[in-house]
Amino acid sequence: MMLNKSGWKLERSFDYGTMGPYLIEWMSRMEEKEIEWDKNMESEIVFFIMGMIAFLPKRLMEKKLSLGIMTMIASPDV
Repeated sequence: MMLNKSGWKLERSFDYGTMGPYLIEWMSRMEEKEIEWDKNMESEIVFFIMGMIAFLPKRLMEKKLSLGIMTMIASPDV
């Protein structure tokens, strides 16, 4: 509806995107921790990898689950 109201035509829609859902979840957790993004992230790598492994079952079902990511392809409606 928003695209149509703005003069765009929806061509295709996907419930998944190009940025991995675990990365989005991890970044959200880092924001909650008020992490300094310009610092060395080396201390976070082990926890990142452990979380990625734990997230794997969801990742395998990414196209069937709604993980808060959407990709839309639209063109100007002329």
